[in-house]
This record gives sequence, structure tokens and C-alpha cells, in this order.
Amino acid sequence: SFGVDLGGAIGALPVPTPGGRNTEVVMGDLSSVRFSRKRSLCESPFRLVLVHESPSSVICFTTDGTVPIPATGQRYLRPISIASTTVVRATAFQKRMRRSPVSTHTYIFPTSVTDQPQEPAGFPDKWDSLTADYAMDPRITQDTAYQADLLQGLRTIPTMSISMPQTDLFGPNGIYSHPM
Repeated sequence: SFGVDLGGAIGALPVPTPGGRNTEVVMGDLSSVRFSRKRSLCESPFRLVLVHESPSSVICFTTDGTVPIPATGQRYLRPISIASTTVVRATAFQKRMRRSPVSTHTYIFPTSVTDQPQEPAGFPDKWDSLTADYAMDPRITQDTAYQADLLQGLRTIPTMSISMPQTDLFGPNGIYSHPM
């Protein structure tokens, strides 16, 4: 979108505002936030550093699957401690620039996958008419005959992380409830 902002500047606008008040003109696009560690399967806790090439930019991040924005994300000030399976989403903001694309990295700890609760906080307790069950079967995860193979299997099986707000997945119009 192209127009005149409230201060009279002419140029590109970050979002179209048909029939509404224009936002601030932007002078360019910010590059993606860089993560000090690639998305991965993890064996031990670490500290994650987020960096942006522009020192005057502000980095915001979330760990709940939502898109990071200044109003709802956390402002990045120091390395983030990662000690269990975590999805980190980050974006950079700078005055008169279009925000950076959202970067998402997932860090999966196989041992926390085997210990995940049957009813995690914030997740629905029913799948349609069925009782939800998010946990792996403790008859397998707690049996010493299977533990080594189970963890090795979790490390070798192809894995894909899908990150989104829980309501977009499980909400009344979420893709889990309405797959087609």
C-alpha cells in the first residue's frame, strides 16, 4: 500500500487501510531475527541468544505459539533459558521500518516428550466427544525394557513442528476440530 501518513510523509505503508486512517510510512523492510542455535532435538538445557543486524531494532518473542508483537510478546533483553521442549517465535521492530518476518525455532527434548502430561494446561480436555489424552502410555515410557529404544526412536524419527496459537489448532474453528 502507498499513501500519506498523519505527518504528511508520502511512501509505502506497512498495512493497507482502505477507508481508514493511514499508518506511518515505512522506509524499508527489516531482515529476520537470527537465533544462536538451530532448531533441533536437545539433550541438555542451553541459553538462546537472539540477534538482529540493526542495533536500534527491538526484538520481541513468544513461547506460546502466537505471533510476537510489542503489545503481547516479551521484549528480548537477555539470553532465554531453554530447558524443556519450547517453541520460540521472534520478530524485530524499528521505527519507520516494516517489521521483520516472524522466525520460529522449535527445541524438542525427547525426555520431556515421554513425560508430557495427559492433560496439559490450556489444552482442551475433549476431542469432539472423546476424552483427550496427550501423554504417551506410561506402561511403555516407564518400562525399563523400552526406555532406551523409545528415546532412540524419538531422536531418529522424522519430526515436524507446527507452531500456532492453541485456538487456531483446537478452538471452535481450529483445524483440529474442522480438518476439512
